[in-house]
Amino acid sequence: MDDWWASGISCFLLEETVSFLSVAIVYYFLDRYYKKFINFFFTFRSKLFKLKPLQYKVPSHFNRTDLPAKGEKPEIHYYLGEAYLRSGMLEAAKKELQTALYLDLHLFNGRPYTRLAECYLREGNHEKALQMLDKAVDWFPSLNTLCETGELYRISGEKEKARRIFDQVIQGYKEQLKYRRRKEWRWLLFALLRNFNL
Repeated sequence: MDDWWASGISCFLLEETVSFLSVAIVYYFLDRYYKKFINFFFTFRSKLFKLKPLQYKVPSHFNRTDLPAKGEKPEIHYYLGEAYLRSGMLEAAKKELQTALYLDLHLFNGRPYTRLAECYLREGNHEKALQMLDKAVDWFPSLNTLCETGELYRISGEKEKARRIFDQVIQGYKEQLKYRRRKEWRWLLFALLRNFNL
């Protein structure tokens, strides 16, 4: 469980207990207080750092005809979209991923963008896939997003862009070596291997 709320719960519960809790059970327990907690968190954050409240604009490329109901959680739509993508139901996957992005543009550091790009690649729409990948790289330059994006560029035949992104991962890792966790070494290794094979 790599979600921020799951790691927060693991601070209060034993590791064995958290491992037995499924995502659905955690959502069930948090459903009642989730919205209040998020509102409190953002209010506290804005007052502490004297920030303006965040206002998101919905990009024009999203389908606005099927607007989600109030109070829906974007994580659910993301996981549904990923499940549809893995099972090959591309239209349903695109719809769920777009709904997740409509609800929260910054969900999971850009993973919905890379999943949407994967949907478009499987359909053969390379132009739309490359647009999504560019957005993922521009808005969320984290190591895992960069590696996923570089891999999708490699698959789509854009080897020069893939090489540039893998170089960016390697350079970024070297610059902040002492701040990186061991868990992130896999992204460096992945980038090195892929860059070697290009």
